[in-house]
Amino acid sequence: FYATAKKTSMPSTFDEATCQAMIGQQIPGRVQRVDCEPYEYTIKGTGEIITLSHRYEYSPEESAVTSNVVPMAEVA
Repeated sequence: FYATAKKTSMPSTFDEATCQAMIGQQIPGRVQRVDCEPYEYTIKGTGEIITLSHRYEYSPEESAVTSNVVPMAEVA
């Protein structure tokens, strides 16, 4: 068994009150895995350094299909 949680941030011009009101809400689109140049990442719990060659990126529904994007359903 393995569990994980992902979180993300999104730049915006909303004030703090608006952001607080949006917590728990959903917006159209999806978070997708995107290939990128390899980089090192340190696992906080163990200190282990691993090399990753992907990142996760939000994409609105309208433009969700691009050539270098792998939908999350295909990542497993």
